Amino acid sequence: MEFIVDTNVLVYDTIEDSDFHEEVKLLLSKASFVLIPSIVLIEYILVLKKLGLSDKFIAKRLNELLEDNKFIIVPIKRKNFKEALKIVKDNGIPFKEFNDKLILSIAKELNLPILTYDKELIEVCSREGVKILKCERK
Repeated sequence: MEFIVDTNVLVYDTIEDSDFHEEVKLLLSKASFVLIPSIVLIEYILVLKKLGLSDKFIAKRLNELLEDNKFIIVPIKRKNFKEALKIVKDNGIPFKEFNDKLILSIAKELNLPILTYDKELIEVCSREGVKILKCERK
């Protein structure tokens, strides 16, 4: 099983007392490959910092992801920006959500599902024909 992850998945995997930690841990363990768009990795670092985690912990966690061959970092290409821009314009979505549309554009390009807990991203994925592996929050 291969899929693309949204930032919230990496956060839930990292924060052991989060609502979805065990579920995410299980899903990630079953995957043959997990694709991480570069924007997700950047957001992940910023979220961990915002949560008050130490630079040492963040560096350790980032290094674990980078050293594990199961995790593939996917660069954002010009065509991903163009597709994300089209999605934003076609759906009347505010630009503050552009980052999620970049993730969506990569999923469309690679024809892979997204694992996310973000309700807004789930809605747009449905309209755009992109499969979601996780659709609901508790």
